[in-house]
Amino acid sequence: MRLSPESERQLKYQKFLMLDPRTIENAKNAQIKLGKVKKHVNNPLFGEDKPWEVRFDNLYANIWYDPVRFIGKPFRLWYNPFIVDHSTSDTPEEEKLLGKYRELSRKMWKKFGRDYRVMGVCYAESENGIHWEKPNLGIYSHKDSKDTNIVAVNFHGAGMYFDPFSEDPQQRYKLIFKLDKEDSFFYALSEDGIHWGEPIEIEGFNKYQFKTVNSITYWGRDTHNNIFFDIFHSKYVLYTRMWKKILKYGHSHRVVGRSESADLIHFTKPEVVLEGLEPHLEVYSMVVFPYTNVFLGLVAIFNTQTDRVSTELALSLDNTSWERIDPGESLIPNGSEEGAYDWGCIYAANRPFIIKDDIWIYYLGSDGLHTDWRKGYFCLTTLRIDGFAGFEQINPNQDSIITTTIIKTIPNNWCGLQINADVDTGGYIDIKILDNNNDVLYVVPRITETCINYRIQLVDPNINVKKAKATDSYVEEQIKIQFIFRKAKIYSFDLESTPILEEQ
Repeated sequence: MRLSPESERQLKYQKFLMLDPRTIENAKNAQIKLGKVKKHVNNPLFGEDKPWEVRFDNLYANIWYDPVRFIGKPFRLWYNPFIVDHSTSDTPEEEKLLGKYRELSRKMWKKFGRDYRVMGVCYAESENGIHWEKPNLGIYSHKDSKDTNIVAVNFHGAGMYFDPFSEDPQQRYKLIFKLDKEDSFFYALSEDGIHWGEPIEIEGFNKYQFKTVNSITYWGRDTHNNIFFDIFHSKYVLYTRMWKKILKYGHSHRVVGRSESADLIHFTKPEVVLEGLEPHLEVYSMVVFPYTNVFLGLVAIFNTQTDRVSTELALSLDNTSWERIDPGESLIPNGSEEGAYDWGCIYAANRPFIIKDDIWIYYLGSDGLHTDWRKGYFCLTTLRIDGFAGFEQINPNQDSIITTTIIKTIPNNWCGLQINADVDTGGYIDIKILDNNNDVLYVVPRITETCINYRIQLVDPNINVKKAKATDSYVEEQIKIQFIFRKAKIYSFDLESTPILEEQ
């Protein structure tokens, strides 16, 4: 892991993720590996089941979940299909031969110009996140009927952000995108997420190029443009498509660019923040979201040799410098059987959500190759809490030992730990509390079962915890925590600051 840690960890959260390099001083016989997702039994949740949903393509799904503001239907979805694609709609099923989609698209381009394909933004909502409704909104027509769920037309690669901090309610919803017929970048605003204002151009992107002796990098924009507000730095951050042309080889490949803005009007020049590990493994897009006190990215990797797209995981401490976690391994595995609903391509939605003890990740799955005929489906997969990645054994015949860095900020009312880990049959986790000289202060009873937010009591039973702030042993101490384990995977731990014991 080459990420540069901050000079001192800013403890904005009490949770410590094992995938965060600032958490670990050393690890013996242990490595960070991705967690295992569970695809929902109801997958696919829905497909291209409306006449105007001609081709989902990459869908570019934007989810917002808010059970407080959206009572009754807390799940809201904005997705970005092709509502016009003459190659698909004008070709009989029996003539959709493998490998012919691009050839027909070129013919349709000559016949219809840029109107041969048109993207739209559609809206759906759900009570439980599994069964979705596509309401008739009466805004945009399809074949003379306004009974559609289309809320915008010609918005390409739209990224939606719900801004709960906006002082102006008419700017609460924000979309950022390119227009189908323009070579520039735009944003639009809305009060309800349904009725959108006129597109407003963002200056400076359309002419951007960066040249070196070996390469030319230029802005691409035709992807899922992901935007969010970084509360740690008080700025809007945009992740978008860029192209990098290696002059020696004469061809361009996709990379991820980053830009930021204080006002959603003036953006910095985009800079490349993530590239593929090999020329044929292009970084098609990356959706970014904060998780505790790190930033995670769900990276779409386009393998130009197999023509398939997979989704991997990346980590950043500052949302500028990025590293892949377990590179080459998919966080959301593609379907194993050719023709399955997510065999060909997987594109993650803009962000996951924590629902009870699970992390919900929505994604687009498609049954065919990226540049060929394929049908798209809206899908869901889940992870256990904090389960993006964790430490597991390398050699199964030896103990693994992880020692944390010194924890410099101890809550005044600290009384214990919480731990999130998976423990297989016959496995265990031993935990020791150490001082900064690595002397043992406390030994936690052995853990032998999988634990979700498992609370470990460290308060002296003889102390009246309603009056005590913490045990005398730990007040203002600099401590470390050591984990010794086998046949287990450790994801995170918390500093527990809510007394567990009742008054004695």
